[in-house]
Parts: sequence; structure tokens; C-alpha cells
Amino acid sequence: MKILSVIGDVKAKRNLYQEIDEKCILDAEVSATGMIGKLGVVEGTEQSSKEAVEYFKKCLDLSKEIGENIAIEAAKSHLSHAKSLQGEGSYKQQTLKQRRDLYEYYVGRYGEHSPHSIRSGLDLALGLMGNYHSIEAERLLVNLATQSRRVHGPEHALTKSAESDLQECKVRCISVMHKGRQQGFQVLQHEGDEETLVLKGPMTKDGYGDETFRVTAKAIHLDYNLGTPVICHGLKKAHHLNGKIGDLRQANKEAKRFEVHFEDPKLKPCLVKPENVRILFELPGNDRS
Repeated sequence: MKILSVIGDVKAKRNLYQEIDEKCILDAEVSATGMIGKLGVVEGTEQSSKEAVEYFKKCLDLSKEIGENIAIEAAKSHLSHAKSLQGEGSYKQQTLKQRRDLYEYYVGRYGEHSPHSIRSGLDLALGLMGNYHSIEAERLLVNLATQSRRVHGPEHALTKSAESDLQECKVRCISVMHKGRQQGFQVLQHEGDEETLVLKGPMTKDGYGDETFRVTAKAIHLDYNLGTPVICHGLKKAHHLNGKIGDLRQANKEAKRFEVHFEDPKLKPCLVKPENVRILFELPGNDRS
């Protein structure tokens, strides 16, 4: 909110900031409202999703005022994604299928480097993240960012959008009881015996706070965000799953297990104890050229 407050001060005191033109201020507002909306999506609560919708609506209105089609389409895509997070599971799945079909259509007709394809791919990636398919989303975004940078250049709006969404997708978050209430934190790394997590936060509307501290992984297992990429380890009966990677799709609190959906399509989803998964910070094979 501090960012928007600063922009508001600049708008209110235009006579003191005459060297800053109106479009520059609008561009800053578009970036700020879009960023706050994305943070609301990442936080993942019902309230934050509602707030994200409102910020993306504002972002869309500002983008229309500027008149840049790419910014308008990006705002529409983010708004659609935020709205889908408030829907039921069947609706979300239907929306995801529509996005996947549209992306495949554009790739087939124009090629994956086309602006139509990249823009549709960004929309699909948001849908994948909203349905907790984070590994597929991250791999898609790596490809989109690479294609856009190679063909359209590093300063193109589509490239910047793909890079921004990729960085958002790679953030690993958990919810921790902190100062008397549940708050979101970014997980920076495992430490020492791998049972300790280094956190940064808490999450605010302006991003993540600067406070860094350590928690024991066992204390917060069922508060990992759904969609978190993990790697299985220490399994005895299902030892063939050790070293396999997947997304956390559901948390069964009664059974105290996660439902892990594996990237390998030949592997069936499996309920796994919290102590048998670790956060995966980098996906194998995601080197970018």
C-alpha cells in the first residue's frame, strides 16, 4: 500500500513533480496494482483473493486509460485468474481446459513464438497455478520467457510479463503462526539437517517483510501452500517414489498426509506423510539458454 500512497502523493502535488509526465504515473499505478493483486493471489486466502480481484480491476481500468493492448490483455488474464480462484473445483478445471485448448490452438496456428501464443500461454500458466499445477506452470513459463526474449527482445512487454510471472511461480510460501496470528512467509532454503527452514516475511500488501527467522519443518508441515513443488524421500513401502517430484494438491489433515500429484504421468497420486516430502526450490532440467 505504501507504493500506491507515494503515487497518490505525486498525483496530489503535480505542481511539485512537473518533470514526471502523466503516462509515467499511470504506468507506475498499473505496475503497483498488478503487483499487489499478484501478492493477494500468492497469499491464497479467500479474503486476499477478493482483494486481488479488486486490484486487478483497477489495473485493467488504468491499462485501458493508457491504451496499451498488451497491458490490457495481461490485466484481463490476471483478473480472470483471480476470479477463478473463488470458483468451485469443477469450474476451475473447466476454465483450465479452455485455456489449455486455446493455447494449443494458437501454437498450432501461429507457432509458439507468436505474441498470440505467448499471451495465451501466460493465461494458461496462471490457470495452472490456480489449480496447483505449479511444476507444469513453471516449466511453461520458462519456455515462454525464453521464446519471448529470443524473438521479441528482453525489453518487450510480453518478455517482462513472462519473467515476472515466472518469479512469482518460483516463490515457495508457507503459513506460520506469528505474533498471535497466521501469516504468510516466503521459504528461502532448507538449512543444516534439512529439518530447519529459513523464512522471510511476513507477507504484506507491499511484498515480504525483511524479518528472517528459522522454524522446524515438523512444526509447519500442514501449512505448506497447496501447489508447492516437492520431492519425496524416506518412503519405505513406496520406495519407488523416493526422488520423484510432484505438486501438493490437497492436505488431508485427518490423515496428516498430503496428496502428491507426480510430474511423471505414469505415477498415480499418492498420500504422503509430511516428513516424507521436502520443498523443491529448483526444478530439474529447467536450465535456460
